[in-house]
Amino acid sequence: MPKPLHLNLDYMEKKACLLSFLLMMTCYGSGYAQTFTLKGGLNLSSRISHYEGKRQKEGLEINPGFHLGGLIDIPIKERISIETGLILSMKGYKYHLVQPNLTELKSKVDLLYAHVPVNGRVTFNVGRAKIFGTVGPYIGYGIVGRNKYSVINSTSISDNSKIRWGDKGEVRRVDLGVGVGVGIEFNSIIFGVNYDLGLLNQLPVDFDLKVKNSVLGVSVGYRFAKK
Repeated sequence: MPKPLHLNLDYMEKKACLLSFLLMMTCYGSGYAQTFTLKGGLNLSSRISHYEGKRQKEGLEINPGFHLGGLIDIPIKERISIETGLILSMKGYKYHLVQPNLTELKSKVDLLYAHVPVNGRVTFNVGRAKIFGTVGPYIGYGIVGRNKYSVINSTSISDNSKIRWGDKGEVRRVDLGVGVGVGIEFNSIIFGVNYDLGLLNQLPVDFDLKVKNSVLGVSVGYRFAKK
């Protein structure tokens, strides 16, 4: 008898978490790790929702947040390297809708993830600066989250509650996706822009509604060269 889909997904998520952690630790301990970058910046996050295959945009708004962490760069060839590390990254979304009966719905969902990217990186020298591009998969593990919502009509109802993670909660704890980025480095100072798109439905139960994370990030960092 085949296993339920959510059990298979749980197994895949745990395996992906373990493989990402082992890769990061292996790279960190490797003699090939030439540089370490500390970075932080602004996240502009939302969600991509589809109901019965149709895109749902009404009421969705950008939720600003932050990201902060470190990355190591492992050279493969002259211009090509592997970039991985650990980033604390805030995701989520805002929702604001006024219904025809003048009922106003507001919601703000903040989700903090431990985010591990594994990117291929290509770098080009342009004068004294370096221009680079990155692409690769990521895995995120939900740490903590909050949902603030209100319903306003003739009476008002509001709540501020913790997110319940996992199969019996509101949000799947593991987020898998792909990220792309570009940036410029000058005198070890790095400015970058990246976009992360979740590929895994974040609703624990497989309804007709599919929800995926979407995050645009702007960052500044400093690269510490290995002596």
